[in-house]
Amino acid sequence: MPSEAERLQRALGARVRQLRMASGRLSQEQLAFRAGFDPSFLGRLERGETGVTVATLAAICKALGVTLREFFESFDRPFGVQGPRRRRRRET
Repeated sequence: MPSEAERLQRALGARVRQLRMASGRLSQEQLAFRAGFDPSFLGRLERGETGVTVATLAAICKALGVTLREFFESFDRPFGVQGPRRRRRRET
């Protein structure tokens, strides 16, 4: 069963692919060139195999001609992603 983080990665990748195809059927290579990334990175992103930063998403959105707000409009519910767990110190 995929974790919440993995589901989020897949959803972000699917959204990038959806917007890429809707923007005149750009190839991954064309979009990668416009956004300043390697085409293989974009492929891994669309398949949900890698995470992405907000700065990277912003560059991709700019290359696609959409805002970050428009990018995230299709996400109707928040994901339950949690940060790294912290260990509690044992009191001695």
